[in-house]
Amino acid sequence: MCSFARGRTKKIGRLFIKVWTVGDSYPIAYHVSCKAGSCLDSFWEYSYLGYGSKEYVSESVKKRINESIEALATVFFTVRGEL
Repeated sequence: MCSFARGRTKKIGRLFIKVWTVGDSYPIAYHVSCKAGSCLDSFWEYSYLGYGSKEYVSESVKKRINESIEALATVFFTVRGEL
């Protein structure tokens, strides 16, 4: 268990976002991985794999991160009964 979360594991959560890119000219491949959960495990995971030109990869990665956050928010507020 994380030392800062001892006794508070139901109140503290983490969101991990990792982005990997490969290449420096077309095609540039990317992988976006998002996980949410506690220090012990993840209860939610969303991943994307894609490719594109140098001009559009940054925009595509931002879009995938935004989609992931929206999906997590939907799950979160649905579980709380607020959606």
